[in-house]
Amino acid sequence: MQATFRFTFGPWNIHEGADPFGPSVRDTLSFAQKLKQFKPLGFDGV
Repeated sequence: MQATFRFTFGPWNIHEGADPFGPSVRDTLSFAQKLKQFKPLGFDGV
């Protein structure tokens, strides 16, 4: 039996990149914009 792989992704994976050590390094995207990015990248669940 061949395995089927599914990939999940969280909204935190596409974020501004800010952390305690520095400022944001990417533009802010709304949650709806983030969702539009997931499927073309091959992710099946959020």
